[in-house]
Amino acid sequence: MFARSSISIAALAAGLLSPAICWAAGDADEHGAGVRGDLAFWSLVTFVGFVLVIRKLGWKSFVSGLEGREKAQNDAITEAESMNQQAQVKLIEQRGLMESIDEEVRERIAEAHRDAEYTTGEISASARRESELLKDRALGEIERTRDQALHQLFDSMSARVVDQARLGLSERLTGDDHDRLIGEAIDYITSHNAS
Repeated sequence: MFARSSISIAALAAGLLSPAICWAAGDADEHGAGVRGDLAFWSLVTFVGFVLVIRKLGWKSFVSGLEGREKAQNDAITEAESMNQQAQVKLIEQRGLMESIDEEVRERIAEAHRDAEYTTGEISASARRESELLKDRALGEIERTRDQALHQLFDSMSARVVDQARLGLSERLTGDDHDRLIGEAIDYITSHNAS
């Protein structure tokens, strides 16, 4: 506040001295003196007076204001540099964090691929086992069905052969042949049962 009032007083003094300078210059014209020399002289006097007034009234506050402003700017620059360094450190930390996150993501993706490959292998192996079991069951069913069909075929053929043989033999065999065949069959059965 003192600096503002000092500057105001200095401006007022310069304003008051300006008409005196102009009057002196006009007065010099009337007396035949050179305007240039008198104007220069009074300008110098006005400037020196202005400097003295400023120095007396507001120079210290003006200089201290400039020094305070310079100090504030230096402090602001120092603080900005400090904040810049902190930001650089945080940036490096964040980059490190992002790199570690990227590495973890890559590891998890690789692990997921390994799990997927393992699961695919397990599913394929399970499907192969299932298909082998189904194939074995189907082959077993085919074998049983074939055996049953062959057994039925043999039974049917034996029954027909026996029927045909009976018909053919009954026409050709005599009563003695019947008795002889029955005796041989009884002997065969008793000999097989004994052994």
